[in-house]
Amino acid sequence: MPTPLTFDLAVEFLSFLRVDVDNEMGDLNLLCLQGLSPTGASPVAIGSNELSQNDNALGQYNDVVALVYRDDSNEGQVASLVGTTDPGRFYTDNPLNSLGAAHLTFGQHLYVEGKHRGKRALRALNETNRIWRDRDGDAELDPTDAVFIGSYGINIHAGGKSSYIGRWSAGCINIAGGFDGAPYQRFLELVDTHVQSRPVVRVTAWRGRDLLQFADKGWEHRPTLVMGIKNQWVAEMQRHLRAKGHALRVDGDWRERTTASLLEFQTEAGLTADGWCGPKTWQALLN
Repeated sequence: MPTPLTFDLAVEFLSFLRVDVDNEMGDLNLLCLQGLSPTGASPVAIGSNELSQNDNALGQYNDVVALVYRDDSNEGQVASLVGTTDPGRFYTDNPLNSLGAAHLTFGQHLYVEGKHRGKRALRALNETNRIWRDRDGDAELDPTDAVFIGSYGINIHAGGKSSYIGRWSAGCINIAGGFDGAPYQRFLELVDTHVQSRPVVRVTAWRGRDLLQFADKGWEHRPTLVMGIKNQWVAEMQRHLRAKGHALRVDGDWRERTTASLLEFQTEAGLTADGWCGPKTWQALLN
């Protein structure tokens, strides 16, 4: 059954992820959910806020870019747009960097108004992106991949009008439907309102599956964590790893040393050493 993404659920989920939320009249937050599709939506039309999981096939517009905002009556609203949080197949197979295609890390990123190839878009605050690079071109975050922080041009802009990403994204978040399409124009309208009081737009990228599980289980759920995330959930995981005897700084910043410690722990606990902190790893850490 599809899960309705209400304003209250979106704000609660962002709070659950331990990221900041702008929640005054006119404020806009972007919640980008990998592997979810809105019912009735298409790359050129805004559909409903009923979200369903998909197989997240490489190269397709199969993610949700949810516009979570308060309108001019201070009512909470959500508009679920079709988009992508990942580079398309072309740039996965033909990356612009020899270390692999760029993916924004899961977590919250800060963006400001700017341009992408001469058209209105959002660009990273101080032109600083936090990314991981897909070294083996499998579009999956592996323990051998690495996190990078720098100016990589990972913007938020319109994408194409078909179901396929093509060359529209080498790592940027796309809102499908073209620069002149209704979804992107709605996005720009809300950005215009937001920046009247706040210059920075908060953009959170996360696995859609965690939203569905949170909607079902509530605050008892623990999110799946992966390399590149920087927040208090990572700090909690690091504290548990330290309690299990791993020499690790608790800073909430999942980089290579945290991956090494988690892999060691997973091996010691008889778990699959995949470098992901999912339900079984959380259970072992909490025992």
